[in-house]
Amino acid sequence: WMVGAEVSGVGKEERRISITTNPVTKTVALMIVGASLAVVVWQGIWLTSEYRSFLGQKAIAEKKYDLAVSNLSAALSLYPANTEAGFRLGNVLLAQGKYKEALAAFEKTMSAASYYEEVYFHAALAALGAQDVQKAVHYLKDNLRLHPYNLQGYVMLSQLLDQDVIYADESALSLMERGLK
Repeated sequence: WMVGAEVSGVGKEERRISITTNPVTKTVALMIVGASLAVVVWQGIWLTSEYRSFLGQKAIAEKKYDLAVSNLSAALSLYPANTEAGFRLGNVLLAQGKYKEALAAFEKTMSAASYYEEVYFHAALAALGAQDVQKAVHYLKDNLRLHPYNLQGYVMLSQLLDQDVIYADESALSLMERGLK
């Protein structure tokens, strides 16, 4: 409205409307155009990531796991906060026995969505496969804090604490006590 009132010539007695470029108006207009362009580019990247994630999910259903890994990895590289793509990628890698790669995918997903309790449980499985018991215990404790009714988590944590008492610190024992209740 302000720009229109400025350039319309309303209130002037002239027949011709002279448009003068105000540097502030020009700067604000360019900033709005730039921000709009950035939003359009970001939405394009996000939609491409979702599309690649969908292709990965479709490849999983068709049991084409290498294609699924390729598409899901591409989806994550385009938009690292695509949590479903990260979770699916981690699960495919976990099923293939690529534990360190699966753990990396789960950790990337956790950094984007720390509330996703299921990822912590699967990260613990990947850590166990990678022979990293300390990380497995850590991720199980995080999973049980977020999802206190995960009975599998309590069973797995109790087995790990029974095998290696060094990880039985006060927080792990209080979680186990809560699990027993």
